[in-house]
Amino acid sequence: MIEILNYFFSAIRETKHAISLDVADLTYLYLPHNIKYQVNLKSGVPRKGIGVRIAAFFWHMIKSLWQSPRKVSVNSQHQPFFFAVTNNQERVLRPLAQKFDKSYFFGINGFGNEQLPLFWVYLTALPFFPLVFIKFLKARGLGKKAFHYVFDAYWLSYGLFIFMIWLLRKIQPSVVILSNDHLVWTRTLMKAAREEKIKTVYLQHASVTERFPPLTVDFALLEGDNAAEKYASRGASKTSVFLIGTPHFDKYFTKVNKRSKVQKIGICVGMLDELQSVIILGKALNDAIFNKNIFLRSHPGDARATEWQQTAAQLGWAYSDGKTEDAFQFLASMDVILAGDSNILLEAALMNVVPIYYDFMKNHLDWYGFLKNGLVVYHADPLSVAECIKEIDRGSRTYNFRTKAKTFCATVETIYEGRSSELATNLIYQIAQEAIDYRLWLSQKLASGIIVNRLNLALQNSSG
Repeated sequence: MIEILNYFFSAIRETKHAISLDVADLTYLYLPHNIKYQVNLKSGVPRKGIGVRIAAFFWHMIKSLWQSPRKVSVNSQHQPFFFAVTNNQERVLRPLAQKFDKSYFFGINGFGNEQLPLFWVYLTALPFFPLVFIKFLKARGLGKKAFHYVFDAYWLSYGLFIFMIWLLRKIQPSVVILSNDHLVWTRTLMKAAREEKIKTVYLQHASVTERFPPLTVDFALLEGDNAAEKYASRGASKTSVFLIGTPHFDKYFTKVNKRSKVQKIGICVGMLDELQSVIILGKALNDAIFNKNIFLRSHPGDARATEWQQTAAQLGWAYSDGKTEDAFQFLASMDVILAGDSNILLEAALMNVVPIYYDFMKNHLDWYGFLKNGLVVYHADPLSVAECIKEIDRGSRTYNFRTKAKTFCATVETIYEGRSSELATNLIYQIAQEAIDYRLWLSQKLASGIIVNRLNLALQNSSG
């Protein structure tokens, strides 16, 4: 009871501070320059309507009464604080969190070791309804359109900010580590940590596009030059960037594909892909390719898993659920994959699996730069891609995908390949202790002001 009273006194004190929040920036995906792309997604887009969003707020608040805890247990202070809200964030952060004897790993929706007590977040947000509604009435254009999708996220962010301030003061972490920089949950935590002057670390969990926000954390552990350059193009930043490769690839490094023949083919569908276009491709592959095992894999964030499973059965294919099977685990048994403009193409290249960019929508997107950098084979026609797979199976494969992947994953073909988790863990520990050993790194300042630290391999090799 005393803790609850202390929390509400703290909430009252922070109300004035919370009022000044830029909640549109915290809900970055629905800013005017992102909203058109966002609402075109086939899955994961909130139902539209102010009334619907208000009802959703209260529905989630009621659900939180029995789905989330009522309090936070503090065993020790000044420990690393990890936070994840999706499957992809979890798979990147969990191996690192486990390397610390003591750490906090919070999340929502079952991710992390401890769940945020969401009921208190919603309850704290309640008094801010008039403020959000007034902002809605004043909004214009795409800014007003965003309210119809994320009115409840705007509303919730006030309570989330106040709760995160309280939680950070209670735990007093040495450092906050996240693997996302554009969702309301993680952006609000980043904002709260900055206010509390707690060091923040962003660990990249997938390829970066030019739509990502500028870096605002203290340290970013990125996979390679490509990500660093894209973040630099987003504007000036005081973030120090370290290129560490791809930590969640480490345990699969020994399982890189060495087969010369095509035995298994993976069709990896994204949240923008239509079922009918996959069926058309599937029929063409079934007619042209015999004695091959074909697998259909859905994106972990796609709510259409049941429909995709039915589509796989219709085509006589096996099914892989992205929610339950790790991408690298899936790729370890593949020889060729077909996917749209998706990060799994890069993951395939790291596993020496032939990455074919199959353009289901025929719009020639290249958000990640995979085409520009020659990482993928491009096809947009079912018959041509079937012929391509036949050529690969006949031994015509002349592509060196792993070398091409080096711009995206800095440790490829170096002595640190398969050791990215080790690099990340050491850096997080050093950041927490304010004692980074820069002797292992060479620094370069990009035009944006971002300091990029890359491994000094010459120094490491000469020192044994």
